[in-house]
Amino acid sequence: MLIIGERINASRKPIAEAISSKNAAFLQGEAKAQAVMGADYIDVNAGTFVGEEAERIKWVIEVVQEAMDVPLSIDSPDPSVIRAVLYGALRAAVMIAGKDEYCAQYIKAFREGHFE
Repeated sequence: MLIIGERINASRKPIAEAISSKNAAFLQGEAKAQAVMGADYIDVNAGTFVGEEAERIKWVIEVVQEAMDVPLSIDSPDPSVIRAVLYGALRAAVMIAGKDEYCAQYIKAFREGHFE
C-alpha cells in the first residue's frame, strides 16, 4: 500500500495563502509532517490559481523538494500544467483522474516522450 499525503492543496485556505505569500517554511513544514506520518508521496496542487497554476506549482515543487526526498504526486486537471512542470520534479508521479479526455491527453504526452 502507498500513502499519498494530500495536504498541500491550494483549495485549503492556509495552503493558498502560503503559496500566494511564498511562505516556503509553511509548505515545507506541511510536507515534512506528512512524511513523518508515513506518506510515501506528497501530493502538490495549485489548481485554484487559474492562469498561474504552472508558475505557482513549479515554485511549490522546488520548495518541497528542497526540504525532503519524498517523491511528489503532481495533481492538476490540466495536462499542459503537468507537461510544463514535470521535468522540474526530481521524483514525481502524476495523478490522473477525471474525464476521459484528460486521461487521453496525459497518455499522449507520455507516448510522445514529454515525461520520463
